[in-house]
Amino acid sequence: MLIRENELRLSQECQIQHLRYGQEGYPTVSLNMQKRVAAEFGFDDMIGPELLQCAETLTVSEEQVNEVRSISFYRKYNRLKEVSIEIGDVVPRLRYPLHFLDHKLSPIRLDELISCSTTFPLPSVIYAGSYS
Repeated sequence: MLIRENELRLSQECQIQHLRYGQEGYPTVSLNMQKRVAAEFGFDDMIGPELLQCAETLTVSEEQVNEVRSISFYRKYNRLKEVSIEIGDVVPRLRYPLHFLDHKLSPIRLDELISCSTTFPLPSVIYAGSYS
């Protein structure tokens, strides 16, 4: 299922949908693609996407975790790491920029986004996480 999900995620059809629906539509496009994969493998559209999203948590060994990460494009290039930030800390300059989900994947650094944006009131709170 992960291999098929990866194929569809990188397909021209999926990429066109991401461009058409933009950043707001990204979760819906991805979920619909995962539902399609689930149906192809005989899973319903509630269980199948959850299996894909939680594949790493269903492994029993480090070897299996690494295999799941090597199959799945968006896991393979995941650069997440723990960063301890306490209340009142200055936002650190991260090694890699964030990218807007526009057609150019425009880069911006988190510290620049916070310091330059008039849309963020001071102080700012950033909360991020992932279910999978």
